[in-house]
Amino acid sequence: MAWIESHQSLGRHPKTLRLARTLEITTAQAIGHLHYLWWWALDYAEGGDLTDIEPDVLAIACDWQGDADVLLKALIKAGFVDNNADALTIHDWGAYTGRLVERRAQDRERKREAFQKSSAGVPAEVRRSSGVTDQPTNSVPTVTNKQTDVPLPQTEGATAPAKKRKPSLKLLEKPQDLLAMFSEDELTEATRRFPAADLEWEAGKCLDWHNARSGSANWKLAFKNWLGKAKPPTDNHQNLTGSPDPDKYIKGKYGHLVQR
Repeated sequence: MAWIESHQSLGRHPKTLRLARTLEITTAQAIGHLHYLWWWALDYAEGGDLTDIEPDVLAIACDWQGDADVLLKALIKAGFVDNNADALTIHDWGAYTGRLVERRAQDRERKREAFQKSSAGVPAEVRRSSGVTDQPTNSVPTVTNKQTDVPLPQTEGATAPAKKRKPSLKLLEKPQDLLAMFSEDELTEATRRFPAADLEWEAGKCLDWHNARSGSANWKLAFKNWLGKAKPPTDNHQNLTGSPDPDKYIKGKYGHLVQR
């Protein structure tokens, strides 16, 4: 918020009395119109130059309800506006607002430098897509979300890594369903590697263990791991792999289950 100097002598100054007399208003009204002019100039005529300002606009700025040309002539006559070489300027504007104008210029330069540092290394297309421009503004930018305001630059052609899906678990009801997943050669090899194991009995135990834990995502792998840790069956489930010919045993006991 900007402010301007307002001296106590303004109320009795000859220029103020002349302005009030010319416009046929009270001194208090004249002071009010002057302050409206000065406040408006802080934002819209920072250098005090009124040359390109239409009288009607100036009247609105001063909150003057009468004739706009009459107001402008009265301001010039009273000495509050200078008319020199076709240039209209507020009298001694730089003496009262010079420090303010200088400070504003310094603030703009500081913001411009800060903007350039913050946007260094960000590609132009990213700045455009995020609403960031190369031109500094007079207002302080508000950062609402540090995570999304200016996205980080990415290598051209790079894609985000796909998230790995967790395998879904499946349940099996019968040991025969598990053994049916294996080919005849795979069952023969299992019999050779685990001669003390009854495959159908071990398949049933494997199903019971995994189904109690919501199933398995890869039943073939689960059964192979199970056989590697399996213990010999009890007396009630004696191994039937004692046959001298494992191939014949597999074809006889599991031939209806194996993959062809």
